[in-house]
Formats: sequence, structure tokens, C-alpha cells
Amino acid sequence: MKKRMPWMLAVAAVVVLVAGFMIQVSYAEQHVICPMNQAQAQITSPLPAGWTQTPQVGPLVKTQVGNIGGQRTLMCGYKVYNTTAFLMRPFPQAFNVCRPVKDGFMCK
Repeated sequence: MKKRMPWMLAVAAVVVLVAGFMIQVSYAEQHVICPMNQAQAQITSPLPAGWTQTPQVGPLVKTQVGNIGGQRTLMCGYKVYNTTAFLMRPFPQAFNVCRPVKDGFMCK
């Protein structure tokens, strides 16, 4: 019995270490940052003679997880032309959950 005790303690220690590592990995988060703090927008359609437009620069005002064409999508919203214009990217496949934060998303 005395000879088996150190071996059993070693196995128990390895099990505890592996379990602790797996718990840490499952709770690890990755910060996905929106591509810019502010965005410039402008009308690019051809205009008739005499008409002009002014490009606008607006700040990041909103982050959200949306559904575009049945696909989960990360959306960064910028305030331009008195509305919110979104830049979007597919939901990262490596993660199950992404929650909006001020400058992007926290995903795990």
C-alpha cells in the first residue's frame, strides 16, 4: 500500500492540474476591437452638375451582435449623416458567445 500511495498522489495531482487548465481555457476571453474609433462616410453616387456633398466623420457609438442573412454578425455602428452606419464582420467561429463592449466585443 505504501508503494502505491506516491503513484496515486501523482495521478491525482495531474488530474487537478489538467482540470484547472481546462477551466481556465473555457473562461478565456478575446477582445475583438472595432476597426476604427471613427469612420468617414460619403455619398459615392454620381451627382448632377451643380450638386456636391460633404464627407462626414463620425465616432463609434454602438456595438451589437446581429443576424445578417441568417448568420451571426459583429456590428460596429458609427454616427454619420444623423444616423448610425454599421461596419460588419462574421461572428468568429472559434467562439460561442460575444458580448458588446464600448470599443468592440468580448468573445469566449
